[in-house]
Amino acid sequence: MNISKNKIVGNDNKEVEVINLMLHDKTNYYINNETIFLAYHMNKKNWVSIILDESLANDIIFNLIDISYNNSNK
Repeated sequence: MNISKNKIVGNDNKEVEVINLMLHDKTNYYINNETIFLAYHMNKKNWVSIILDESLANDIIFNLIDISYNNSNK
């Protein structure tokens, strides 16, 4: 989805593309506040928002998608 970056980070009105993933109790492990944030409109204990701007390698994103998928099937 596309959102205004200021929904997750400060005063930046730039529009960014994000994906929300469920990481359950591992959420804080992945937060870096540069590309991976607590999800701005989901349960922040279980969800993260990842900015899809090519600053995070695709293999990392795909790995997090796999983790999210596996967590949702428990």
